[in-house]
Amino acid sequence: MEPASTPTRRITSLDGLRGIAAVVVLVYHALLVVPALAAAYFDEPVPQGVRWFVFTPAHIVWAGTEAVTVFFVLSGIAITLPVLKAASFNWLAYYPSRLIRLYVPVAASVFLAIAFALAVPRVVTAGQSAWMDYHVYGITPRTVLQDLILVFGTTPMNSPLWSLQWEVIFSLLLPLYVWVAIKLRRHGLLLVAISVVVVAIASYIRPGSSGVMAQVTTASTYLPVFMVGCAIAVRLSNGEMRSRDELAFHSRRWIGIVLLFVAVMSVTSHWWFAPFAGDPWTGLSSIMLLLGAIILVMLAVFWPPMVRFLNFAAVLWLGRVSFSLYLTHEPIVVSVGSLLPLELRWLTAVISIPISFVVAWLFYRFVESPSHRLSQTIKQRISSRSSHTAQALSS
Repeated sequence: MEPASTPTRRITSLDGLRGIAAVVVLVYHALLVVPALAAAYFDEPVPQGVRWFVFTPAHIVWAGTEAVTVFFVLSGIAITLPVLKAASFNWLAYYPSRLIRLYVPVAASVFLAIAFALAVPRVVTAGQSAWMDYHVYGITPRTVLQDLILVFGTTPMNSPLWSLQWEVIFSLLLPLYVWVAIKLRRHGLLLVAISVVVVAIASYIRPGSSGVMAQVTTASTYLPVFMVGCAIAVRLSNGEMRSRDELAFHSRRWIGIVLLFVAVMSVTSHWWFAPFAGDPWTGLSSIMLLLGAIILVMLAVFWPPMVRFLNFAAVLWLGRVSFSLYLTHEPIVVSVGSLLPLELRWLTAVISIPISFVVAWLFYRFVESPSHRLSQTIKQRISSRSSHTAQALSS
C-alpha cells in the first residue's frame, strides 16, 4: 500500500512506525532486567560477551531512548497536520480534547502501575541490575500526584511517563509551534537545522548543569525535536513538495536502502562510536540521532518497501495500541523480573513481552479508545457551540 497521495488522508505508515518504536522500547526495558545489558546505561563495566549487542548497530533492536526521539518527531507531525488541514482550526476545542486524550490514559496507567507495585513489591536485591534497583521507589500521595500532573517531572514508578511531560508541554505550546512553522514554511530546512543545533548544544551542556540551567537544557534537549516534526508536517501538507519527494524515492529505488543504512547507523551512533570518542561526542551523536529519526520518518512516508511493511495489518495493530503499550509495559516487566530468581532473569523478555501485548490491547479497548471517543465528543460539542455563537453574533 502506497502512502496517501493527498495531505487530507491519514498517513497510516507513520502509525506503523510508531508501533515499531513502541516495541523497541518494550524490548529495551525487558532487556535492562539483565545486569550485563543494563550496565552500559549505569556507567558500569559491560561484560565482553555482550559488547557486540551493546556497542554496535545491533543496538537498534533495543534502542529505547532513541525510539522516544522518533516518537517526538511523529507527535510533531501528527498534531500539526490537522491544524494545517483545517480551513478554520478551533483552538478552544483543541485544548480540552487534547488534554483528555493524554491525561485519561496516563491516569489509568498510574493506578495500574500502583497495583502492580503493591502486588509485587520492588526491593533492592544483591546481584540484580541497577535498572531494577532504580524502581525501588516509595509510593506516596505526593509521588502519585506528581505522575498524574506530569508537567513538573515524573517518578521511577512508571518511568516511560517522563516523555509525557514533554508531550503535554508541546501540546500546550502548539499554537506557537504552528505559527513558527508556518512563518518559516519556505525555510523548512533552516528551521530543522536550528532545532538540531539547539538539541546538540543542550545535550552537550546538560550533563554538567544544575538548578535552573539543568531545567533549561533539559527542555532544550526535547522540545526542539517536536519543532522538527512540525516542519516536516508543513512539507507534507504542501502537495507540490510532497510530489517531488515521492518522485525522488520512486525514480531512485536504491536511495531507500542507502538511507535506511544511514538511519540505523545514525540512530545507534552513540553506542558504536561513543566508547572511543568520549564526552565531546555527546553533541554530535545527538545531531546524528535526530537526523536518523528524520530519515526514518521520511522513509516511512515515501519509500515504497518500507511503506508496504509499515502498512501490514500486524504492524498497524501495533501502531493502534502503541500508546497503551508504552504506558503499561514497564510495571509488567519489572514485576516479572522481580518474581524470577536472579539466575532466570534473562527469561523476563520471553514472559513479559507477550503479557504486555495482551495488557496493551485490553488497555486500548477499555481505556484509551473510550478516552479518544470522549475527547472527540467534547471537541465536537465545543466546536458546534462556537459555530452557533459565531452565527448568532453575525446575524
